[in-house]
Amino acid sequence: MKPCAQQREQGVNIGTEPIDQEFKTCILREAYARPGARVVKRRGVLFLQHGRFEFLCERLCAARRWR
Repeated sequence: MKPCAQQREQGVNIGTEPIDQEFKTCILREAYARPGARVVKRRGVLFLQHGRFEFLCERLCAARRWR
């Protein structure tokens, strides 16, 4: 029996994650801009969840750099 997706994902404290400081700042800026947003880690990948939507943090920050 496979575990459901909600059991595999875990909420993340960005302050303790071993990631690049610029990437961490970008994630925090995006999370604070969206009330109710949270960062989760699934299979070692960070996602920003907001309402029904889910954004891959790496792709979101890459798009913000090009603006």
